[in-house]
Amino acid sequence: MLKRLNLILVFILSVIIFKFSYSASVNSIYLNEGLTENQAYNIKVYTTRALNLILDAQRALKKKKVIRKEVYMYLDGALYFLNEAGQYSPSYLIKREIEATIKMIELFPEEDYTLNLKGIDVGLQELAGNLSNYQYIRKSIDSLLQIAPMKRNQKIKDKLETIKYTIKIPLIDDNINTAKNLIASAKDHIKAKSYIKAQKSLELAISPLERLAFRENLFVVLAKEYVYKAKISLRIDLSLTRKYLVSALYASNKAYYVSSIENKDILNNVRYDILKIGNILEKYENLKKLPDDKLREIETIIDKIQKNLYSITN
Repeated sequence: MLKRLNLILVFILSVIIFKFSYSASVNSIYLNEGLTENQAYNIKVYTTRALNLILDAQRALKKKKVIRKEVYMYLDGALYFLNEAGQYSPSYLIKREIEATIKMIELFPEEDYTLNLKGIDVGLQELAGNLSNYQYIRKSIDSLLQIAPMKRNQKIKDKLETIKYTIKIPLIDDNINTAKNLIASAKDHIKAKSYIKAQKSLELAISPLERLAFRENLFVVLAKEYVYKAKISLRIDLSLTRKYLVSALYASNKAYYVSSIENKDILNNVRYDILKIGNILEKYENLKKLPDDKLREIETIIDKIQKNLYSITN
């Protein structure tokens, strides 16, 4: 009960500090990039359905007489829902766009793919908050944009293939892929009638799905998105910065509430630093632009927040 009251107090404090009510009309153009709350909800729905089917398969494997057809039905269903969940990861669309461009180059090698690369560039910008190697990828795309008008498409194709494999949102993608691989392993064990080994594989598959269905992962990904956008909007529009920081604080509060013990302190530090920025912004709430020293101070705090969020890897 005390924890719930503390959480409610932090929510109220955040609203007071930022002078902005989250229930107000937030422009969806600004907040509908990268991972959206709707995408996070869909990932949670599909991973929860997959988790339930894995647990059903576990129960079926513990029966005196194992009906393999029944177990396969549960596991095939779990794989289906995990594939659906994967499509809501922010990395999914950009990878498919890169794949499509590669195939187009193979089929039509004499075309100019500048516009495709610009589209990929925009997609990557929306993922920037959750790509630890974003600067490297962005420089690679910039170099391809320079040679695209010259139609040096083989080089573009080769580079895109490399870039594609470096794009992932670990807190989402790694957990989905781990669960899928463990389910595939369980199916192999069932085929060999090694039911104990199959149960062990499925037991291991539970943890990565719990992280998406119940724990902090999706909230941390959302917090990363909002913190990054707060940083890039800082020198453009302070009203946007405040909105992003309120959203980041809400996501961090939720992440903290459901987080594993090893991440509690990290997330608490994140929340504290966001509120610290809020105090600075409150002092200059009537200004459209902050003094340079305060801008640098806030950017330093945001760098610290991002470092803390990136240290959460499970």
